[in-house]
Amino acid sequence: MIFKIQTVSNGLIKTAYEAGMKQLNDFWGINWTEKTPDIYIVDSRSVINKLKGKETEGWLVGWAEIIDLQKYNLYLLDLDSLESESTHKKNEEKYSALVIHELCHLFVAKIQNRSMPVGPMWWNEGVSTFLSGQYKFKKRPERLEGFIESNRQNPTPAYEVGGFVIELLVNKFGKEKLIEMVKYLGNSTPETTFKEDFLAVYGFELSYEKINELYGIH
Repeated sequence: MIFKIQTVSNGLIKTAYEAGMKQLNDFWGINWTEKTPDIYIVDSRSVINKLKGKETEGWLVGWAEIIDLQKYNLYLLDLDSLESESTHKKNEEKYSALVIHELCHLFVAKIQNRSMPVGPMWWNEGVSTFLSGQYKFKKRPERLEGFIESNRQNPTPAYEVGGFVIELLVNKFGKEKLIEMVKYLGNSTPETTFKEDFLAVYGFELSYEKINELYGIH
């Protein structure tokens, strides 16, 4: 497979990237200034499929990649291709949030010193959806449910509910506890489950009943 790559100027992405790097450095309490992520803009679904090596869902418009814990890449479908090449509508504010969402995945992986973030889908997508502000574009659910079982075959609850769960945890226990959990997961062993790790950090068993009790739903 042969691809032609060239550098481009893109004010919208540049602004979102710089704002996201500052915001995420501040939130996580680190100073990532060297070997920062490179961004690759993809023009079409067919190119996304070739890069991913498979047919991809129409909702996929961005992803993060880490090579040997040294090279951090962020891929985005071009804003002007969104409506023709994905299920998303063209919206600059949401596109800027997408940039920060994918940057957050890279920050988490870097903090954990892993090639990809550790944790279930709902947790990782929830963290990125919350910190990017994407959850604010979604309808607030009456109950927080369905997210624990989410996976690549059933991703919707991770994206639609996960951000609200992370918002709840940050509001109730503070961002320091979230940071502790991310670092704890980075040191977790295959012998422990996410629920065991969650209990160790947050002090209660993860369940829909408890989460919705905290959410104010009984």
